[in-house]
Amino acid sequence: MSESISCDKTIYVWTAHHCRLHAPVGGALKSLRGPANYLPDCRKYRFGTDLRMSENTLFNQSYRRLFGDGVGLHKAADGFFQRFYYHFLQDAEISGFFRNTDMSRQISMLRKSFFHIAAFYVTSAPSAELERIALIHHKLGIADAHYDKWLDALVETVKEQDEECDLATELAWRWALAPGLTYMKLFAHLSTA
Repeated sequence: MSESISCDKTIYVWTAHHCRLHAPVGGALKSLRGPANYLPDCRKYRFGTDLRMSENTLFNQSYRRLFGDGVGLHKAADGFFQRFYYHFLQDAEISGFFRNTDMSRQISMLRKSFFHIAAFYVTSAPSAELERIALIHHKLGIADAHYDKWLDALVETVKEQDEECDLATELAWRWALAPGLTYMKLFAHLSTA
């Protein structure tokens, strides 16, 4: 069963588990998909007719508030990733993967790999490093659901660390990171096919 509402030129359709945003982009109807509990309130959030990823202003602004300007993340971002792991490791299944892990080293690796995941949404192409990360995670047996939990923990950390974060900003983060995470999921499925 699904329901839909329309706000201006944007139509939101949701089921018990997913929400899909249909919005006109360049004359065509484009679709974004996410968890049902992330459905935006139409009265508050309005998307223009252009949803190009390069213009994901909310993500870009939040990223700057959290990490500053410049390319890549510096050691100063480690506090953010410490909080991320606090949220991520609340899941018993996830915490099992990190039982004997040097978390200082893990945070350093995540800081570097996060850049490649975020960059994928702009480039639409995996870097050699992202391919390497996808292969490692495939060999570790990381499932699709684990990537979803990763994104949930990351967005929870953004909400906690970015004082200006609202529902639209959360969605912008999900939109920005979804392509890189989808690539990693697809890598695993193609590697086993």
